[in-house]
Parts: sequence; C-alpha cells; structure tokens
Amino acid sequence: MMRIVFLLVMTGMGLFYGIARAQAPAFKLTRFDQKMAFVAMDTVHNSQTTVMEYPNFLALIELPFVDAGGNKTDDLKQDTVKANALISFLKGEYPSKPVRYVFSSHWHLHSLSAIDPFLKNGAKLVTTSQNWKYAISHGFTTQLDKKMYESSVIFVNKDTLMFKKSESPLQVLYLDSTYTNKPTKDYLFFYFPKQKRLHASCMCALTQSDLQKEKGFIYSGRLLDVKQAIECRKLEVKELIKLGRPEKELGYFVPPVFTYAYFTDYMKAGRSMNEAAAVFVKLPVTVLRAEQDSLLRDLAQSRMSSQVLNQAVYTCIKDKQYEKAVSLARLLNLYYPGVPSYIDTMGEACYNNGDRVLAEYYNKVLLNIDPKFNGGLKAWETNAGKH
Repeated sequence: MMRIVFLLVMTGMGLFYGIARAQAPAFKLTRFDQKMAFVAMDTVHNSQTTVMEYPNFLALIELPFVDAGGNKTDDLKQDTVKANALISFLKGEYPSKPVRYVFSSHWHLHSLSAIDPFLKNGAKLVTTSQNWKYAISHGFTTQLDKKMYESSVIFVNKDTLMFKKSESPLQVLYLDSTYTNKPTKDYLFFYFPKQKRLHASCMCALTQSDLQKEKGFIYSGRLLDVKQAIECRKLEVKELIKLGRPEKELGYFVPPVFTYAYFTDYMKAGRSMNEAAAVFVKLPVTVLRAEQDSLLRDLAQSRMSSQVLNQAVYTCIKDKQYEKAVSLARLLNLYYPGVPSYIDTMGEACYNNGDRVLAEYYNKVLLNIDPKFNGGLKAWETNAGKH
C-alpha cells in the first residue's frame, strides 16, 4: 500500500508542487524447510513472523510490526497499515492459502502489533485471555464489534494440541505461575512434535557465541524457563526458534534457529542472570553501604551486566527486602548513570521502602527526561499490590 505525499519545494522560479510516493513496508521471506518460513520487515529487524504452511491455509506465529517489548505498556495501538501490507505480501507468496490462524505468545507489540485485518479476513487469534484482556484494556483497540472479535479468539489456558491430523501438528504450551522468568503473567510456547521444534519467541534468549572461547558469561533467566518447559513435559527437541537473530550485514536476520545441542552447551558454558543476581542479593545492607566504592570498582573492572544489578533490586523488592533494594538501586545508578529505566528502578525501590519524597522526586526526574515515560509513580503504586 502506497501513501501519496505532496511536496512543497522553493525554487528560483517560485514554488514547485510535486508528488512523491512513500514506500510501503518491504518484506523478505526466507524459507527454512517445505513447511516453515520466516518473514522479516524492513522496519523491524529484531523480530519476524513465522509462517507455517498447511494444505489449505497458513498459520502465523507472532505479528511484530512494531519493535517494542515491555517498555511499551500503554497506548498499544495497532499498525493495521503494515498488517494489510503483510496480508497482500503473503497472498503473492501463497496465492491459494489464506491466513487462518495467528498465534501470539504474549501481549508485547513484538508479538502482536495488529490483528484486526486478519480477523476481518476470517483468521482466528490464538492467545491467552489475560494477554488479550491486557492488550485491549491498554489501548490495543479494535475496529470490530466486541462479540465478533471475541468469537474469533481462541483462548488457551492449558497445553493444547492443534492440527492433530496434519503433517505439522502444533502443541500450544501454556506457561503457568511456576515459570518465574517470563516477561508477562501468561506466556505461550509453540511445539511441533513431528519436527521436534520448539518456538519459544523472546524467551529463547540465545546469542551466537564461540563457546570454546567464552566462559562464565551471564545468560537470561528466561532460558531456565525454556529448560523447565522442555524437561517437565519430556519434550524431544532438536531445534529452538526465537523472535529474531539480527544480521547487520544483510540488514535482516539469519534464520532464527538454534540447535538443542547448542542450547545445552550454552547453558553449561555460562551462568544464569538469577545466579549472578543472587550474589548481590545475599550481601548485607551494611556491606552495600560501607563497601559501595569497592563494589563499584569491581563492577567496572569485570564489566558486569547492569541487568544483573537491576534484577537483584527487583528480587529484593519481591522478597520485601526494601532497604537492600534501595542500596542496590543506588549502586546500579552509580554504575550506569542517567538511564531512565534504572532511574525508574531507583524510584520503585524508594516507593516500596516507604520513602514517598524520594519516589516523587525520581518520578519528576523521569517525566523531565520523557513526559511519556511508561512507568513512574502510577506503575509503582500498581506493582506494589502485586508483591
């Protein structure tokens, strides 16, 4: 779809009126095997739509038209222009196969950036009720009649097998409260038992590394949940799929697939974010205060990921160790000064510690940096009831 834009240009002869055509989204389809392909868009380099081809229809996993995760929690508007463009693109690639199912792992926009055009064309959305309700209540408005679109949503709240008689049956795996590292309350994995392939989206937080040279690195605790999902269900997995593997040289990504052998070797070579954060959580408040400069120097020398400290703060908040959370947040902001999300961490730690004056101060600091910052005092008040 092209948008016509009028240009007004000053020339030596006066004003020149011209017409330029804005470029429509450019898609790139990469076939992985006879049944699976990946579609990347020129404006979204870190995520992709996974296309599963069935005899009479297509099933899509994730619709990431917008690069936004948990940093975008409100005003979750749909990008229907790009959604329509993708529908047109897929019609060209698969002329006789309409999109009949869209699978979304969670409510973040890198999972679901638009659904209206797909529902209008007869597709079903597969997600959890909590994720759908959150998206709708936080701005992900729909142009469809409420009864109409809810009848087009398949809500999953337990492991569910779909397309049983096909060559590519799909098991939707529901991650409940025992999975503590997922970014949203509810989360879905997608497992293809015949291909022995697990689509874990942004929970598959793997990077390509030389595991012979790199040892002791810190990996996301999300991988612990991936491991748990595989082991508790006794799944046979040969390959893992994530939401994207950027490839700067190409401007797109290489196929976002890792072998299970690499996954296990990766976890053996490194240590989890949870494990690294636990070291700081165990430190007494007296040590965090008295040895602040020494700790800061050690962090700088080791080039420790700032995310470790950030996780340590929220672990303390969850455990109601609020005074320690404030001390760790202070260390975090000395280590990585001026980062809005870490100022937000500081404010939330102060709020939970009962220091309303400092909480309001850090809220003002955040609003001065970004008046539309997603977080701040309202979020701290809401979160406080959940700990």
